Order: sequence, then C-alpha cells, then structure tokens
Amino acid sequence: MNCLVAVVAADKHRRPCGLPLAAALSCHIATVLALNLDDVWQLHTPLPKWGLVQLQLPTGTTGSDVLDSHLGQPMPVPTQVLQHATRFGDAVATGWASLVLISPAVQEVLAPYAGWEPVPVSTFENRLVGYAVLSISGRIGEVTHDIGGLGSFVDPATWDGKPLFKPENRRGVWMTGDVASALRTARLRGLEIDRYVGWEARSAKL
Repeated sequence: MNCLVAVVAADKHRRPCGLPLAAALSCHIATVLALNLDDVWQLHTPLPKWGLVQLQLPTGTTGSDVLDSHLGQPMPVPTQVLQHATRFGDAVATGWASLVLISPAVQEVLAPYAGWEPVPVSTFENRLVGYAVLSISGRIGEVTHDIGGLGSFVDPATWDGKPLFKPENRRGVWMTGDVASALRTARLRGLEIDRYVGWEARSAKL
C-alpha cells in the first residue's frame, strides 16, 4: 500500500495535520515531496580510462541544454570516440562536466525511476551501440549562498519528487538513496556515486 492510499485507508478521525480530508491529503503530499537532504547522492564524471567521446551537438546547442532536457524530441547525436578503452565503462565521459553516456545496463537500472531521459547517439564504435546521453528532467529549486559563500542552501520543499534531479541553477546529476542503492548493487563499470553533503535546508520563502 503506498503512502497516499494509506492516508485514505486510515481512521478518518485521525487525519494528518489535524485538517479535513482534502486539506490533509494536500499536506501529506507536500510532506512526501520534501527531499531528505541526508539521503542525496551525486553522480561523478567518469574517468577517461573508461573512454572519452565528443558529442557533435547542433549549432547553438550546449552540453547544458542536453543535461537540462531542453532538446525537445532529440535526433540521435553523432558521437566520436576521442579516447578508446580496452573495455568501455557503463558511464563514459563526454568532455562536458556532468554530461555522460550511459550503457544499456545503466538504462535498465534507471528504468523504474522518473527524472531522466535517454538522448540517443549515433556512432561508428560498435561497442557503444545502445548507449545514450543521460538527460535530467527532475528539478529542485535554486541553490543559494550566505554572504561570504560559507554555506549552500536549498529548500527541500521545492523538489518535484522525481528521484533523479538537479537544482535549477546548477549543473550535475543528483539522486535519491533508492536510486543510488540500485546503481551500487548493479556493480557498474566506471559509474561513481557518493553521498552528497553540500546542501543545508532553508525555506525559499525566507
């Protein structure tokens, strides 16, 4: 039974937040969508030893456009291998920070989770057939800083609930703990993720 159904099935006289049912459900949904900053993980750019490719993007298109899922309905992106590997990793660097190719094995692990899209590529390297660029559609609000830059803050309530996500004003790939656990269990080559501790909670309304 999922969390929302559990609220409906619960004793109607014991609603969350002490509110009527409709308002209680809204309150419950807001609570579910607040990101747990203690269980956020980040994907690292793969090492060149796992291969390095160059994406031949359309004129006027940047790596940020691809990462931010701003391509609309993308055609396969021509891809040239710059550094071969004896065995390509399940994650391959593109020369753009945070923008990586992912293997069919990674795509299979990520398939149950929202917040990402595979951007197809075309390549003459047979070993990269089926790989795709990892594009992130999940979002959390902007990361802000104290005067002096001593801390980084984000409002957990601005998260859209997608397990793979990125801040509105940052490049990178972040994920929830369940996605990280699935990737780590799969023992994928060249794909490195670590718990991210760079953000503190602060309401965007302040």
